[in-house]
Parts: sequence; structure tokens; C-alpha cells
Amino acid sequence: MHIRQATIKDLKSILVLFNQYRDFYKKERDEISAEEFLSASLLKNQSIIFIATEDEDSNQVVGFARLIPGYCSLELTKYWVLYDLYTDENHRHKGVATDLLSAIKTFATEDGASRVDLQTAHTNLLAQKLYEKNGYKKDEAFCTYTLVLSRKVNECNLDQEKTARISMKK
Repeated sequence: MHIRQATIKDLKSILVLFNQYRDFYKKERDEISAEEFLSASLLKNQSIIFIATEDEDSNQVVGFARLIPGYCSLELTKYWVLYDLYTDENHRHKGVATDLLSAIKTFATEDGASRVDLQTAHTNLLAQKLYEKNGYKKDEAFCTYTLVLSRKVNECNLDQEKTARISMKK
């Protein structure tokens, strides 16, 4: 498995999996908006995307992870939020997600970050097991609240996707 940071040249390859990821969470298909979102994310350095391919020469993306930066005023540190992680169904249980998590840990450590945070659905027990196996700890101290500002997010989805905040500290 080969893991590397994505560039704008990888956009079309990432989009295939990104749309599958959104399908997994039962989001309405909107390929044009998805492309615009990822394109802006890459071009404006709004996030870091790591991709997994079968080997160094392959263009077929079999997994991806998207990180966004965060800054903690209490700790006076930078941290990263693992916002998206997805593996192609045919490549699950083959170490793709573990390899992506390892690359994220290396990247965040080298970047001087204090931690990597993520959220996952309470019902996504397989993901929780994966994260805990890779050193992430469930945060029992904080509650997550959301103020909905856009019609793109409906409160029904928030109820279905109640999340558990998980953090991996250095």
C-alpha cells in the first residue's frame, strides 16, 4: 500500500471514493458540488488529504483521509482534525485505514501538532475499534453541540449521526 499527500492532480481519482463516502452516510449525490468542495479544499489549502493507492505507480485511490487544522487557545497549540476517512469496500480489512492513520500520525507529529481529534457516529463500532486500536482515546469529558446555520444540514441528520469525540494525543 502506498500513502501520500494528494494534490489537485488527484482530484478526479479522489472524487470516486468521496462520492461513495457520502453515499455511505446517505447524503444526496451532488457530484458537481463535491468536486467544487474538494477542489477548493486542495487549491486553497483548507485541508490536507492523504490518499492510499495499491502501489506507487497506481492512480486508483482505494482510501483517503482529510485533515483540517485546529488551534487550541487553552493548550496554545495547533492540532489536526481527522474529518473524513474512507476505504473502498473491496479494500477493507487490508490495512488501508491503518496505513492512513499511521501517515496522519507521522504528518501531525512532524507538523508540531499536539493531537489529532476526530468524531465518528455512535453506531460506527468498527471505526471506533479501529481508532482505539491505533491509539485514539474516547473523550468522555466534552459534549459536542452544533448550531445549524445552513439548510444543507438538517437536524434529522444530526440526530442520526450523534458523534463521539475521540482524540489521539502525542
